[in-house]
Order: sequence, then C-alpha cells, then structure tokens
Amino acid sequence: MQNDKEGTVREVAATMLGTENLKKPAEDYVSELAGALKDDHLGVRIAAATSLRNVGEGAKPAVPALIAVASSGKEHALVRQAAVHVVTRYGKDNAATMPLLINLAKDADNPFALREIALDGLGRSGSDAADVINVLTETLTDKNVELRKAGATALGSLGAKSKSGWGVIKDRLVYKIDEKASRPLAVEADSSVRNHLIRLSGVLGKATPDAVGVLVNAAKHDDSTENRIAPIQELGE
Repeated sequence: MQNDKEGTVREVAATMLGTENLKKPAEDYVSELAGALKDDHLGVRIAAATSLRNVGEGAKPAVPALIAVASSGKEHALVRQAAVHVVTRYGKDNAATMPLLINLAKDADNPFALREIALDGLGRSGSDAADVINVLTETLTDKNVELRKAGATALGSLGAKSKSGWGVIKDRLVYKIDEKASRPLAVEADSSVRNHLIRLSGVLGKATPDAVGVLVNAAKHDDSTENRIAPIQELGE
C-alpha cells in the first residue's frame, strides 16, 4: 500500500486491510491507512477511507485526517462519504466535527449522498444546538424530497432535542383545503416525510401543547391511512 509503484496494487492492498479477516489486526496500522488518504491515486484513497470505515472504532485515531479529507471540496465524493461515516461515529468529541457536518449539510453544491450522510451524523450527534436544528429544519422545505426525508429522519433521531425547530415542523403538517381533492392537502407532499414529522410531533407533544392540534388534524385529514393511524397512536401515548 505504501511502496508499490502501481496504483492499482496499492489500491488492492488498502482494500484488503479492511476485509473481515484483517480489519482487527489492521487497527495497528490505522496511521498508515490515514497516510494513504494522501495517495495521488484516487482508487487508493477510496480504498483507504473505506477500510478505515470497516475497521470501526479502531479507526478513531484517524479522525483528524478524515475530517481534513471530508472538508476538501477537491476530494472525490466517495472518499469524503467514507470519511464522514467514521467521523460521525467516532469523532463526536472532536471540536471540528460539528462545524464540518453543518457545512456539508448546508452546501447545496455538495452531492446529495454527502449531504445525506452529514444530516445523518447531525441526527446521531444528540445535539440541541440552535445551528444544528436550524440546518435540519431548513432541509424540510428543500425541493429535493430525499433531502427532506433525511432531515426529517435526523430530527426524529434527536427527538425532544429538536424542540426549537417546532415552528417549521408544524408548518409542514398543515393541511389546506383544495376543491379538487377529496380531503385537504398537506403542505408536505411526501407521505413518508409526513410520517416522520407526525411521530416527532408525538414526542414533542409532551412539552409542546399545540402539537396535539397538529396531530388531530393529521388524523382527520391525511390522505395516507398509515399517516392517520400514526397520530392516533401518538395521541394515545
């Protein structure tokens, strides 16, 4: 991995270090894998980042190098995604982790998969910081439905800690009269996004009284049977 002249050989070597039989002993070579993140061969960098991901908690010493890689807009998306995967799980105590995730999630120029994994990381963070909640709630109004799903899922992971985003959350569960429809139409068009937000509203309802009205409206008006059952269950809780 370090010395072969052929990039493809270095790539295979880096890949093998992350395979099931070798990932445990590879923990002793995390610094070498981190060094391979600077290889001039893209395949080697992807393989090294992937192997660090596969090593799991043992890759924690490589977090600073992985943060640097994930921060680079010039790096390939696959390398950055693998890097973020490790950082979100084993780099929570690194002061650079949260700013990294927030920036990755906010930047519309980033590939969707990279923004999605950053949003997942914010959901894993357990943070109730205003800038974290703001980034997540901003995604709820994005044109990209997959991004809205990722944001709603992350907010759901934070549960009661997402309380400061309630204003945006409840606005996405408004149902408006439409003469052409058999029942009022939700502001949020995607059923699965609404389901995440309905479940979250149930969690927030214990400390946010107007969540009850939001849940009642969803139970009455949502055009998805599943999404009418969900608020009934949450009201019961």
